[in-house]
Amino acid sequence: MPPSTTAALKRKTLNSACSALEQTVRSIHATPGSGSLNWPEYIDGFTQLELPDGAGVAFPVVIIPMADGSALVSRYLSSTAIREMKDTRPVLVASFVSTKTAESLIGHSIEFMDTAGNAYLQKPGLTVMVTSRPKPHGVVTRSSSKATFRRGLEITFVLLVHPTALHQTLQRIADLAGAAVSTTKGVIDDLMKRGTLSLRSGKRWFPNRGKASEEWMANYASMLRPQLTSTRFTSSDPKWWRDFDFAKHHALLGGEPAAEVLTGEMKARDVTLYVDPEHQSALVKQARLRADPNGEIEIIEPFWRGWYKPEANLQQPIVPPLLICADLMRTSDERNLELAKRIYDEFLRDT
Repeated sequence: MPPSTTAALKRKTLNSACSALEQTVRSIHATPGSGSLNWPEYIDGFTQLELPDGAGVAFPVVIIPMADGSALVSRYLSSTAIREMKDTRPVLVASFVSTKTAESLIGHSIEFMDTAGNAYLQKPGLTVMVTSRPKPHGVVTRSSSKATFRRGLEITFVLLVHPTALHQTLQRIADLAGAAVSTTKGVIDDLMKRGTLSLRSGKRWFPNRGKASEEWMANYASMLRPQLTSTRFTSSDPKWWRDFDFAKHHALLGGEPAAEVLTGEMKARDVTLYVDPEHQSALVKQARLRADPNGEIEIIEPFWRGWYKPEANLQQPIVPPLLICADLMRTSDERNLELAKRIYDEFLRDT
């Protein structure tokens, strides 16, 4: 979706959400605004509320139209505003928030408004909690972008992580992603149409690689990760993974242990591993892991082919920083979100 179209859709969503809030809570008046009021540029706008006693409350908003469920939550939690703003979380403005999604947002203390009149707001002198209002007619909550479905995310991952893929032929990119050439072309055309990819001197490039990474991480959580085959295990030794020979089993650490290896700042509680199916049994046997559906160890089948080579100078082989961040963001754990921000800033923002 072109940037101008995206901006217009966000303005329309905010205007509709403010109108719906007024109709739901008739004692307040809500005015949308697109100015910054000294808020950072990554804030989409603000809302000014006039309360019954005449007092006014203004707050920044992050607008995410055309998303639902876990995709909506993930895109909010992975947004620049959440990583950068420490003291004041912006209010999420969405096209529609289902009852189940509202429960998740409220559980994470995330304030929100939608175009149906559903809302959760906690401001000085005001508390609003409205859920279960039906989706308005004509509201679309899922993008049809080819780049946001499983195969599209796999192809985009190659473009973001492989050092030379952007400048390769369609056939080569398709081979790296394990996709058909026609599918690869459709995804790249979609990325170009949306402005995520562009041409410079005839070569493909990401005008804003950091933003492209943010979008990939948000969509990974809802569109790709749930489709990956995984099994959970447990170990009697919480430190088993630190000296284990993962290279022997063609395995890569992800999530918390990968973040610990990369930054040295986290003591991993849960262990994420990406291992091809043919190597999983030998690894489980040697590591003496026990099957446990609620275990702290998750072994996942990789969604990429063998082109990725981890850095040799690290203590253990790990997945790319993009995937480390995506796995950390999925947990919604404050400790993980903070470390994901650091990894993003250091390895992804301007790469």
